[in-house]
Amino acid sequence: MRALVRAAIPEVPATAVAVQATGHVRVLAPGDERTPSSFHTDAAVGHDDEERTLWFALTSAENTAALWGTSLAASLGPERARLRRGDLLFEGEHIPPCAPLNVDVGDALLFTTRHVHGAVVNREQTTRVSIDIRVAPLARARARNPYVWVPLAAPSREGQ
Repeated sequence: MRALVRAAIPEVPATAVAVQATGHVRVLAPGDERTPSSFHTDAAVGHDDEERTLWFALTSAENTAALWGTSLAASLGPERARLRRGDLLFEGEHIPPCAPLNVDVGDALLFTTRHVHGAVVNREQTTRVSIDIRVAPLARARARNPYVWVPLAAPSREGQ
């Protein structure tokens, strides 16, 4: 997982960055109405503003099979009002204008905890498989939860 993150964002200093100890594999099969996640921001479900999500496409995905999202500017408008109300998810008329983020296998998306994103029922003929991995500043992430976060830099193998 560390190599995948380093390949996607090589400019990040590995000694100052933490990565989640486990990634999340997402499978969105055609017609599955229970799996899609409602439109939300990761900040609304407890993720720190300094975290970033790397979303890797393990299969190509477009239209309803894709992850849906919107720009940070569009996300921040309704986000502020929604947080004041204490809501966690966007529903009905409160969803900002999201669109499918069409990807080819191997593509990566990088977004903040304030980007609105989610999934809809997959009406395509293909299953979408992806993995998302969160990254954050090492000191802050480890202070929040040392069991969830590990250094991006590979541990030393000296003495082994």
